[in-house]
Amino acid sequence: MAQRAFYSSGDRTPPSSYECAYVCLVLRGGYVEETPFGVKSRAEGTAHFHSPGEITSGVIGREDTEVISVAAGHERYKSLGELPPNVELPSTGSGPIPWLIREVAARMETSDSNTPLLLEARSIELFCECALWLRHERPKAPAWLDCAKKMLEGDRSVREIALECGVHPASFARSFKQWEHCTPNDFRRRCRLQRARALLANRRLTIGEVAAIAGYSDQSHLSREFRRCLNMRPSQLLDR
Repeated sequence: MAQRAFYSSGDRTPPSSYECAYVCLVLRGGYVEETPFGVKSRAEGTAHFHSPGEITSGVIGREDTEVISVAAGHERYKSLGELPPNVELPSTGSGPIPWLIREVAARMETSDSNTPLLLEARSIELFCECALWLRHERPKAPAWLDCAKKMLEGDRSVREIALECGVHPASFARSFKQWEHCTPNDFRRRCRLQRARALLANRRLTIGEVAAIAGYSDQSHLSREFRRCLNMRPSQLLDR
């Protein structure tokens, strides 16, 4: 639900992802993080949101860094309306979101019988405040966006999907990148990669079978994408 992490100057964190959505606050120090939406600078005092399955890696800056992460379980996350990915949250000065993150951090230092319940309550309140802030601060996404994302999990061309949504392909690509911070084809590649990771984690299929199910042309195509995006081989997941 909530955890505190410490990193030394110059540390590198390998590509990883988590099943839960989580809000992260940099208590001190800072780092550069590579996300599916580009490279992000995470300075001291800033907070940001990560959606489930988002693959990230990072390089710690010149100072030792302390980070607190507050996660929301899958059902809780869905009940809040599934916050959009790659959200930079208000984190300095006054306001409920930074206060709640720091309140969670403070509660983690206690160990009485009420601590787990208080942590859960503060975490739920935090994600509710994030959802409220986003509804007031962000314009509404296009009505076709969710449908387009579902179709991009398949093999239809971006042009076909745009026309199915009733949008000119150029406007579709521009608007999609504005909201998802990646191109439609990059989004498709990310979906395939996440699906392949999940299938490999089950250890019931061969790498070739996973490649076919996840939408890759062959096993070599899957291996190239793993090396390019995760700097690892698919077989390394089977060896764990």
